[in-house]
Amino acid sequence: MIQIRRKWYSYIFIILVIMFVVQNPLQTILPPMRYMDELFAACIVPLIIIRGIKNNFYCTVSLRLLLVIVFLFLFVICGIYSNLTLRYQPVQTALADVYLNLKFFLAIGAGYLLFIDSDINYVFCDSWKWVKKISVLLFFLCVCDLVFHIFPSEMRYGLRVVYLFYSVHTYLVAACVFLCALLLRLYEYYKDAVFPYLCMLGFVTICTLRMKAIGAIICIFFIYFIICRKRKEFGVITWITIGLAMSLVASRQFLYYFYSMGTESARAALTQVSFRIARDYFPLGCGFGTFASAFSNQPYSKVYYLYHIQNVWGISKNYSSFISDTFWPMILGQNGYLGLIFYIVVLVILFSFFFELRKYNACSFASALTGILYLLISSTSESAFVNTMAVSLAFLLGVHLANLKNIKDRR
Repeated sequence: MIQIRRKWYSYIFIILVIMFVVQNPLQTILPPMRYMDELFAACIVPLIIIRGIKNNFYCTVSLRLLLVIVFLFLFVICGIYSNLTLRYQPVQTALADVYLNLKFFLAIGAGYLLFIDSDINYVFCDSWKWVKKISVLLFFLCVCDLVFHIFPSEMRYGLRVVYLFYSVHTYLVAACVFLCALLLRLYEYYKDAVFPYLCMLGFVTICTLRMKAIGAIICIFFIYFIICRKRKEFGVITWITIGLAMSLVASRQFLYYFYSMGTESARAALTQVSFRIARDYFPLGCGFGTFASAFSNQPYSKVYYLYHIQNVWGISKNYSSFISDTFWPMILGQNGYLGLIFYIVVLVILFSFFFELRKYNACSFASALTGILYLLISSTSESAFVNTMAVSLAFLLGVHLANLKNIKDRR
């Protein structure tokens, strides 16, 4: 019976890993797949009910978790208050955007509750063969595309950009980072056997020719050699080195978007205007679904007209593909300085849970740190914590929290 139960948890984990990796390609064939990340985050509701029934609705909540819930609630209140007073967007749009902003945190909780009663070591070990197969497949397709030009692409810096079967490079990069985070966790069991697969995924990621992707890979290999292999914590010099490397890699991109293009760039326009909104609507912002959010064009927000950026390429009503191409400007514009502070506090408290892993399991910490650093890097130039692929990393972070709880209970 125990063996069957372990197998079921293993199957669920492997299916979720595969589904998260191929969600973007599959949604072009099966449109309902685009809602997979939202559905997974929503699973926290039945999981809480099941957990409550199992424990006779008795539960204990740590102070840190309580603070996360309180500050998230305050963050939501900031935006909702502005929605109710300014009425720039319909209620349904605002509520949809609230869920979008909470999705990452709900997915962490869903991952935690789903695997809290599992044999997590067995689950990870059983996923090894699948992670290897997926890594080899992505590497093989990448090489074939570079040689035979199989998939649609474009040129960048005079080189061919690799997208494979993903709609945009972001999803391929996030899938590779997700798999790298899994491999770092598997180092505990398979040691240096994970290194060739890390190199394969690193190669695929670099072939997307995106600066944040290169920065993420630099961080991943630092984590692999220092935390996994040497079992050391990052010192001040290491953090400075990573920071400098990321700054050098990102500098050209930053200068291009924020200086060369000026307000002609969607990212620059959204960033500059977010500070003006935060000042004009101090301290609460203009409300959910009104600015730099995927829902701010459902319907098209009047805020863009108020700040005269409705004609910026990628933000216009007729072409809004880059309307949610930033993260922090969205938080600042919609929730103001107060909401931004609440959100940062939530992340700091939440990340303190994962940094606690370094005391108990270096590989779990390395895996969690990979996801955290990637999300922070990507938050500088994409929707990051509200992005579809953020849910896959949130799921893995939730599993690591479940592992931490199990380790603590055994001691």
